[in-house]
Amino acid sequence: MAALKAEGRRVSVDCGDSAELSRAARAGADYVLSLDETSLDAIAGTGCVPILVPKPHGDLDSLIRAIDAAQAKGIPHIADPVLDPIHFGFMASLERYAELRRKRPQADILLGTGNLTELTDADSIGTTA
Repeated sequence: MAALKAEGRRVSVDCGDSAELSRAARAGADYVLSLDETSLDAIAGTGCVPILVPKPHGDLDSLIRAIDAAQAKGIPHIADPVLDPIHFGFMASLERYAELRRKRPQADILLGTGNLTELTDADSIGTTA
């Protein structure tokens, strides 16, 4: 990570382990994916921007609580309701994005397509197109 940062690059770390994300934040990561309302403190004392997700999956209320907690602590953040693959609730996930926009119109929102393209039983390039 140090070499990438020395080149002026932004670094993000994606992991399900909040201890790993905490180490990444302390090492200078610009973004960590994916924190929730229970793990937000993993980046305490760093300038790292967390990508906030619902926990459990699909629970928009938990994502809103995470957003509110980050705002209360003055932590810049990006919200990710999580885009699901077509066979795993794609339409419901799009509805979560729309509902989040209605409830938090000023929120920075990530629309990651990785789950959609990697977990849909189709050619990833074709799905992306």
